This record gives sequence, C-alpha cells and structure tokens, in this order.
Amino acid sequence: MRVPAAVCGLALLYLAGLGCAAEDPAARNLLLITIDTLRSDHLGCYGYERATSPAIDKLASESVQFDSAHSVCSWTLPSVVSIMTSLYPSAHRCTADDSVLAESYVTLAEQLEAQGFRTAAVTSHLYLSRRFKIDQGFRDFDEDLVFDDFKESHHQVSAPAVTDKGIAWLRDRSQHERWFLWLHYFDPHSIYQHHPGEIEPFGETKLDIYDGEILLTDRHIGRLLGELDVLGFRDDTVVTLIADHGEEFRDHGAGGHRKTLYEEVLRVPLLVRAPHVAPRRVSMPVSCVDLAPTLCELLGVAPPEPIEGLSLVSTLQGDDSRRGPILAEMRNTNGRDWDGLIDGRWKFLIDVSRGVQLLFDLEADPLELNDVSGEQPHVLALMAERFEELRDSSRERSLAFEPEASIELNADEVERLKQLGYMDGE
Repeated sequence: MRVPAAVCGLALLYLAGLGCAAEDPAARNLLLITIDTLRSDHLGCYGYERATSPAIDKLASESVQFDSAHSVCSWTLPSVVSIMTSLYPSAHRCTADDSVLAESYVTLAEQLEAQGFRTAAVTSHLYLSRRFKIDQGFRDFDEDLVFDDFKESHHQVSAPAVTDKGIAWLRDRSQHERWFLWLHYFDPHSIYQHHPGEIEPFGETKLDIYDGEILLTDRHIGRLLGELDVLGFRDDTVVTLIADHGEEFRDHGAGGHRKTLYEEVLRVPLLVRAPHVAPRRVSMPVSCVDLAPTLCELLGVAPPEPIEGLSLVSTLQGDDSRRGPILAEMRNTNGRDWDGLIDGRWKFLIDVSRGVQLLFDLEADPLELNDVSGEQPHVLALMAERFEELRDSSRERSLAFEPEASIELNADEVERLKQLGYMDGE
C-alpha cells in the first residue's frame, strides 16, 4: 500500500475539524454498490413506469437521491477509477483498453485501509480486476467472477453470486471492526438475457430484456440490504449506490455505450444512505468524482490527496448552494472521442472526431434534442473556455504521479472486450 505517512496526521486534523472523536465517527462502515450500464431513468425512484427496481426504490426512499448525478465517461474503466480516486480521466490517465492505474495514485480503499478499515471487493468485469490494478487498497479482493473465457463472461448471470459473496463476507465481520465493502454488479450490461423462473419478462425487445436484467439485479441487491439489517449493521453503515455509466437505445442514433457523452450514458443513479442524514432529493448536477471525498467525510477520514471532487456532505444536510462545473471525457476510443462540460443548466459537448461543438439547455431540453450553439454563441464560447481550463488543470495534476502505465492484452482478452462492445470491431 502506498498511502503517504502524513495521511494519519491529516486524518486526525480532519476529525478534529469535524468535531468528532476518532473512536466515534458518524458512521463506522461503508457499503459501496456499483452497477454496470444502469440508466437512472429506468428506475422507479427516477420516474420509470415499470416495476424494475423495488429494492432500489426502497433504498432511495431512505437516502439522499441525486437526480442529476453524472459519470465522467461512458465506459467502465475510467468511470470506476474516477469514483475510486476522485480524479478526472485526464488526471488518472486510465483512458484506454490497456490502461492501468499507476500505483502512485491513492484510492478510496487505500485511504480507508490506512485508517484501520477491513477492505473488500467483489468484482465481475475484466476492467475491474487485478490486471488493471483496481485492487489497490483491498485486503480481500474477489475476482472469481471475472472469467478469461469471453463467452462464459458474456453470458454469465453474476448478480446472485455477487450478493452471496458479499453476504458471506459481511457475516464474518464483527461489530467492533470498521469495514469497507465494494460490490460491482454486471448483469444490466449486454448481452441481455431472460431469466425464466426468477424474473417475469417485460417483453421481447432489447429494451424489455434490459429492464428484466435491472429487475434481476435489484432482487439480489434487496437480499444484500436485508442481510445488512439482519446482521445489525444498518445504523452505523453508509450505503451508497451508483452506476458506472448508462446505455443508449438509439436515443441519439446509437446503441450500447462508449460512443457519445449524451445524458443517456452519462447520467447515473446516485443514492447515499447515511446515519443521521434525512432522506431528500437533490436536483443540482454532481459528479462521480465527488463521491470519495463525501464518503471519507461521512466516515471521519481525510480524503485522498490530491482530488478534484468536492464533498457533498453539506448537500446531504440540506445546503443546495451552487457548485462548480463537471467535466466529462472519452479518449482513445477508436475515433469516437468526445469531451463535455456541465455547468448549471448548460451542457457543452465536443465530438472530437468530427470537430463539432454542441450546446444544450438541460432545463428546457433534458433529452438533448435541440443544439442551441448557434443561438447562444456567448454561452458556447464561455463553456468552451471553462472546459479548456478544467481539462488543462486536470492534465497538470497528472504530472504529480507515475508515468502512464499499460498492459499487453492477450488475444482472449481482446476478443472478450470486443464481444462486450469495447475496442474496435464491435
């Protein structure tokens, strides 16, 4: 583990600033649930008409629900690394299929492990495996559900096993230790499958079957949360649910993800249930890079340094004051590079491959159907300037870390990623 020695001293100062003792923080434990390829607008708590998510909806009713949470990218590796480091892709540089998180970066897991947390992860995606150094800071790292055989991985149903593994780990925890458990659910990712005998199908279209995958995942998340209560961890555990990105169903002419940065792939569900925090809904835009500093503050731990996100704890407590712009980046994607910036009601996009700039008013046009760049040239210019400043700042921050790392993917891994809709040759 590569956490700087100064972290312990910083943590004590941070706890003093919060006005709580190191032995008695507001919350003892953290359960982080990430769900692959989950659109927020396909959940009941976000207004979806189908009953795809009863367990998640119940969690939302007990949580602070962010209605405009955004990923930094529309595919898994950069998005999850940003969640774990509170850095944008330009800073952490995990932007290509062979990118590896350099060991000089400090992750959320490393920060918590340095403060005595027992850390564990159960992953179910090739990008979230030891090969890509996502295990940094996790004492227990279960990647049994990451298959080398791309066909087996592509067709596996992993939600039941992810929950079973998570419950088994929780049953081994005592009430006297602090812990951080991260579970990654994969089933909403294509290939979408029916689940006869467990999930009643919504229909036969691709979108119908996708909704069934969400319901399957929801059912097993419900089992997990029920067991958390049975084990007596509910009152002192922060539970957070977020997706790495969404999915396109021809909303803007494409299917899948990792092709654009429109809202259907960038906007994600974000729920935070924390002790002594009342449920509410938050409409202002936030980013997944805000999650790590938020969770650290709730646990009474100093966040990793450096970070680009902002803690949302004051927002959890009712402060809806204005926040800064949000960066989105998609690089090294075989000619599909995009960039974006969200600032209040405005969303600025650059289709880098075509050299096209777009501007949308998300309040008036949440589906991004009307490009107003020609009608709002001053706003367009201001957003472009803000984007350049934020991206350049992020790139400069990367200079503090080791040079960009990469791995050599074997033929099976390349084929598997192609079958999952990544890389060239989908």
